[in-house]
Amino acid sequence: MSKKIQSIIWISKDIPESLIETIKKYQDSKIKVDLLVSSNSTKKIEGVKKINKEELCKEIINKTNNKVPKDVI
Repeated sequence: MSKKIQSIIWISKDIPESLIETIKKYQDSKIKVDLLVSSNSTKKIEGVKKINKEELCKEIINKTNNKVPKDVI
């Protein structure tokens, strides 16, 4: 069974221009995935959802039934 990528997530302390350029390349490529950023930055990027890193980690732990070690997450 094959699985497809549903989301691409970047975790960063800031949102540098290089990250914005990378995100725009994904947007221009018309790849149908959610683009998410977890950052302390107040910058907003059109079409990109900001997420909380702690909430993301909890969700990964729950969805993998604690099979992924916390230090890996």
